Amino acid sequence: MFPIAHFIKGIFKNLFNPKISVLSLVSANNIIDPRAVIYRMVKMKSSTIGRYSYVANNSDVECADIGQFCSISDHCRIGMSGHTLSQLSVYSEN
Repeated sequence: MFPIAHFIKGIFKNLFNPKISVLSLVSANNIIDPRAVIYRMVKMKSSTIGRYSYVANNSDVECADIGQFCSISDHCRIGMSGHTLSQLSVYSEN
């Protein structure tokens, strides 16, 4: 489980960034370009987001590298499974 302290630090770290919604849970260990936009109800941890990219409402981003000029739609879940990246793998939610 991810400690809530990272999200509390993230709130204070991003409090004065007008492009990150105060209704989002953004942990302190994210790397967010100042020109990126994060909309409300987004949960983001251990991720990076490049310039002029945005993550829309109600999305979850975990352990992901989002590049420049990317548009993430609302209600998306990115990087949520914990499978290996060193070999081919498939994940099913059934």
